[in-house]
Amino acid sequence: MTLPDYSALRAYGGTARTVILTRDGIAGAFQLDADDVSSADNGGTIIVDAAGRRWRRITDHVTPEMFGGGVNSLITAANAAASAGLPLITGSGPYTCDISFAGPQNLAWECRDTRVTQNSDRADAAGFAPGSGTVQTGRLTITMGDYPGPGVGRAAVRLDDTQNRMPQVSNVRMDTIVCLGGHNNANGVAAMGGASNIRIKRIECPTSAKYGRPFLAHWGNFQDHYYDSATSQYKHVVGALPTTHPHDIQIDEIVCGDLTFSGADVSAAFISAGYDIHIGRVVGGVFNDLNGSAIVTVSAGDLGFAYSNIKTIRMRNIRIGSIEGQTKNHAYREIGRALYAAADETPQSDDLYDGVIDIEIGSINSVGRTEGAANNNCVVLTNGRGKTKIGLITATNFNHVVFAGNYSSNVSIREVDAKDTRRNPLMLLGYGSDPAIWPRGYSIGALRMDNYGTQSGATALERRGVRAEKIIGAYVGQIIVDRVGSGTDPFYSDTRNGGSGIGVGDIRMMDSSYNISYLITNMNNVSDPISIGAIFDVSGAVTTAMSGGTSILHRGRFREITVYGDGSVPAGIRVNKTDRIVAQFVGAAGRPFSWYVDIAGVTGTDAVLIPISARV
Repeated sequence: MTLPDYSALRAYGGTARTVILTRDGIAGAFQLDADDVSSADNGGTIIVDAAGRRWRRITDHVTPEMFGGGVNSLITAANAAASAGLPLITGSGPYTCDISFAGPQNLAWECRDTRVTQNSDRADAAGFAPGSGTVQTGRLTITMGDYPGPGVGRAAVRLDDTQNRMPQVSNVRMDTIVCLGGHNNANGVAAMGGASNIRIKRIECPTSAKYGRPFLAHWGNFQDHYYDSATSQYKHVVGALPTTHPHDIQIDEIVCGDLTFSGADVSAAFISAGYDIHIGRVVGGVFNDLNGSAIVTVSAGDLGFAYSNIKTIRMRNIRIGSIEGQTKNHAYREIGRALYAAADETPQSDDLYDGVIDIEIGSINSVGRTEGAANNNCVVLTNGRGKTKIGLITATNFNHVVFAGNYSSNVSIREVDAKDTRRNPLMLLGYGSDPAIWPRGYSIGALRMDNYGTQSGATALERRGVRAEKIIGAYVGQIIVDRVGSGTDPFYSDTRNGGSGIGVGDIRMMDSSYNISYLITNMNNVSDPISIGAIFDVSGAVTTAMSGGTSILHRGRFREITVYGDGSVPAGIRVNKTDRIVAQFVGAAGRPFSWYVDIAGVTGTDAVLIPISARV
């Protein structure tokens, strides 16, 4: 028995048990299901005839074309496929939706270079919002329509929601997602609230003046914890549930063109108060003119973990294989302190506003744009008293390559390769008067510099290779200077206003045009010697390691402390028994220039020094 279309089948009252429809798009076989007396006519796989009988399509998959292929037919087909336990298969389309596409649970969707357009004008519309258990394969391109408002919930793909009080979406697998169109500051793929167990092969976002964050992982439960613009405070409802945090997310790669939207926090990947998130590779260009954007941003969010039930976990186990691209702002940026720590209506313990970011990045390779924002620094570190580990940083044409900020700690960088740096390649600079929040625990294996201090009008301090102030415990294993260029000495340290424990393994000056007699400007108090190893110089200008002060060299069972100055031992140096003290500049005949520490203490007070050598 053949009939042309659904209208004919609905009008059919004959005795056939199988009917074949012939119209293109909806063609197929339907079988009478005499046992089904309740299923609704869904316009594609179940048809109810004039006698109230149910006809089921004989198929091993579902397509939107079975439902007419019109507006929202994709949504109808997805629901029908999941309900029947069949895969949804889509061709190129394009398929248009004018309502948010909230996918059903356990949907298996095979995309054959599928294009979807989302035209809903709602602020929370999603091109696709997968349900738990979704498996999407193939290439899926989603074009979001423009929207005049802020649209914080709008996204090409939205996993869970910041408004949900409890996690709603988990166990989602997606292949390649391409994000097009969009409204101002749009999100591409957004893992919101408590979204978890998410696996995505690739996120693409071509050059766009609309997308602010092609990938966003953002904390949630805005219903219970919300910002009140009238009082400029975060407030919390009575009986509030904990904040929710995206976690267990793995993305193979995020590849973007140039992001040019002129707004704050533009990033190819932005992680806000999430944890256990791994991204293999992030490639993109950030070309907006406002300070604060980056190719990758990792943030403690608005409230940190002050209202979470994972206070001992916080932002653990963030892993990124590589970060690549050009930027007017930053390549990698940390915001380790909650943005509204000082604007919480019910203040919690202060440490709970620290993100305690635990991140490992394999490599960063980035070029700064000369027309960039004022703070065009390649890597900005403020990990909220967490732990940051980076392999190789290759950076060209930035103000600073590494900028160490307050609330950062336990930072390990294997190697920094800095070229044409406009100011200091390493800016290790705390601020304020509270040592508890100054940067601390920095270890940089090697720093290679080729031309620094290049910016016209750079100050004397900005033309040093390394600048260390108000930092506690910073060590650079090796400094190699290929070319000084517009810069001056490779290292500047000043702990007179705070900070301590500055060290350098060795310095190799390979620029034959270098014309300064020392390699380190030492403005530290004499009681805070700089730890230093060997120096090597091809220019012939260097006659001493540093400009003044004291240095310390560990020699197995004792330490050798070198005093730079008039040849006398200044007061205030804490020494151990068996330490050696050596004067760099020998005084008059008969004056000692080296001493042995017989009794530990502080020079000039209780330490006892025994002269070893004197000038003859």
